[in-house]
Formats: sequence, C-alpha cells, structure tokens
Amino acid sequence: MEGLMKGLMTRTYAFAGVMIAMGAFLLLSPKVEYATKTEKELIALAPERVGEYGFVRSYTDPTVSYRMDESTYKVLDPFGIVARRYSKGSRVYDMVLVASTSKDSFHDPRVCFTAQGWTLEQFDPDTVETKTRGTVPVTIITMSGPGGRNKLAAFWYRGPGQFYGNTQRLKMGMFLEQFRGGKDIDGVFYRVIPDYDGATKDALKTFIANYLDAAKATSNGYF
Repeated sequence: MEGLMKGLMTRTYAFAGVMIAMGAFLLLSPKVEYATKTEKELIALAPERVGEYGFVRSYTDPTVSYRMDESTYKVLDPFGIVARRYSKGSRVYDMVLVASTSKDSFHDPRVCFTAQGWTLEQFDPDTVETKTRGTVPVTIITMSGPGGRNKLAAFWYRGPGQFYGNTQRLKMGMFLEQFRGGKDIDGVFYRVIPDYDGATKDALKTFIANYLDAAKATSNGYF
C-alpha cells in the first residue's frame, strides 16, 4: 500500500511539473494573435431551422429569441452569445451558443444551473449519433426545480479538432492546441433545454443530432 501511494504521488508531482513547464513556455513565448468573430457573424452562422423546428424571433432583435444580460457577457467575455428557442407546435428547445478563444470563458455549467435555483439530480455522460459529425459526446442533466418539477438539459463543447463532453477536456484541448502553436483555438459551448412537458432523453438527443447536422451546413462546421 505504501509503495502504491508513493507511486501515485510521484506521478502526481511529475504531471504537475510538466504542466508548470508548459505554462512557463506559453508565458514566455511570443503572443499569438488569434482571429476572432463578432456576435453578428456568429448569429449569421447559427441555423434558423432544425428540421421542422423554426426559431422564435424576438420583437426587439429578430435575429435571436432573446439576449443574455450584461453580467453574463462581463463574466464570460466571449466573442458573442446566440440564444434561440426552436419551436414546433407546443415543443420548444432552448439553445444557447457561446464562442471564445479564451479558456476562461468556459465554466462548469453546473454552477449556473444551481445558481438559477435548480437541484441537479443526475449528471450523465452520453453520446449522440449524427449523420454528418459522427458520434458526439454530451452530458445529459436531470434536474428539479420549484414545485418539484423535473427538467432535462444537455451541454457539450466544440474545441480544437473535435467535440468534448465536459469542460475540463475542452480546456485541455485548447491548452494543447495553443502549446503546439496551432491556430484552431476557438471553443464553442452548447446548452439546450427542452421547454415542454413530457420531454424524453431520446427526443432531446434526436434534436441535438438534427441541430448539429443543420449547424454544420449553415456554419461550414464552425458550430
């Protein structure tokens, strides 16, 4: 047991040393200027329709369904945020996109859900099969709110070269891309909530798959 603990500590220190060395290398390396997008450009790339679902246009800004408050922009400091509610009859899916080149723009979404008064009941890694993007890792959340009502939600990320199912893996992917001097540093956060009674995990995953296929066509793979 003692030998096992020593081995674990040695690996931990070795990993920490590598991370410190990599961080020092980035700090001392010449600053790379990465291309950025505007929120207007992001809005133009996001799909207006997902199969039979069209997005509900805001009266104040018909390019989105609603806008996040200024405090969200200050905390995340992204290129921009696209919030659209896709509707087919009584079925509505609330989709939010956040894009940035900064790892600091991407926080664990569990904090946000909890701050909004939701109690997280389940937090399950899952995958979604798409027609054009392959198998995409996602995280499915089951949560309860005021009155004991349950609700589903899902989130995932796109980062350097692939999709990621959690925040830590996205940040590591961005860090490694930056470390090797790559230019594909953009990260995108996706959050979707089915906003209707009786939503199921299978229906949510079907919408996600259709959304990603639609987004590939409208954004040339950016979203």
